Amino acid sequence: MKAYKNKTAENIADIESGITDFLSDCGIEGVDVSLEKPSDLKFGDISSNIALRYAKNVEKKPYEFAKNLRGYLIAQNLKNIKQIEVVGQGYINISFDAAFHKSLVKEIIKSAEEYGRNNSLSNTRWVIEHTSPNPNKAMHLG
Repeated sequence: MKAYKNKTAENIADIESGITDFLSDCGIEGVDVSLEKPSDLKFGDISSNIALRYAKNVEKKPYEFAKNLRGYLIAQNLKNIKQIEVVGQGYINISFDAAFHKSLVKEIIKSAEEYGRNNSLSNTRWVIEHTSPNPNKAMHLG
């Protein structure tokens, strides 16, 4: 699990740094860059509404501002980025390439025994209820 977090964190840090640099070049300091995991994979691996939040600071429309940011990020040649697209009013969707996902799967396989395990619910009591006195048979009278 650590390998997965480290690999993803490294790429996300590069993207956040690129966004921060772009905003700094635009005269916007002290930004809070938030990258989120979209609810649907068709929106990429990570997305951001940063253009919607800061476009008014430079007196541009969010879509224009997002397009400029997209161009800046593409020019940075960030590794493991397959696609950066601007959608809607100015949302930015970023997809990682196959090499990124392949290396993630390899790291997960290496740490297969540890992957997905944690102690967050240890020493917790669980109550399991069922509707039938015998869960293997249908409930009946008699």
